[in-house]
Amino acid sequence: MKEKIFNIIQIGDKSNRLSRAFDIFITITIVCNILVTFLQTFDQLASFSGLFFVVEAVTVFIFCIEYALRIWTANYLYPGMSKSKATIRFLVSFDGIVDLFTIIPAFFLSGFVIFRMLRVARIFHLFRLNAKYDSFNVITTVLYEKRNQIISSVFIVLILTVGYGDIYPITTLATCASAKRHDFEIE
Repeated sequence: MKEKIFNIIQIGDKSNRLSRAFDIFITITIVCNILVTFLQTFDQLASFSGLFFVVEAVTVFIFCIEYALRIWTANYLYPGMSKSKATIRFLVSFDGIVDLFTIIPAFFLSGFVIFRMLRVARIFHLFRLNAKYDSFNVITTVLYEKRNQIISSVFIVLILTVGYGDIYPITTLATCASAKRHDFEIE
């Protein structure tokens, strides 16, 4: 049973449909959690705070279960070690620390705004998932190999679109300021 659970929660096992479904489920959970964390910053959405709280509580609960399962199955991740050494090795590994930072702010540090930023660590779950799949490896490799061309292209685009002051962005704020200035000049 323990080995079966390890094989399911192990990232990137394409041969195991349950593992693949778990990866998709965790990805959706992470995206929902990050989206709620982002939406909570808008005062206009304060009326949805109850819903945001429920979604956050459910996703953090899922992260806690995943973290506990990863600790429980750590000896399969590090087969040459004893159970206690494998557990410690997982806890101090990059994945273990990211998983811990994913859940700690919800329980202990939610009152401090700076520690709520640790929630961003949840995005590292996605990077961990992405690193295990070939398509993302190909994209990453191509971007890395073509980085000089990409940087040059971005630099050229930025220089060619600067202009000489005759073209400037028009925003709602700029339009309102211009209208008030115009009204002031007429009076």
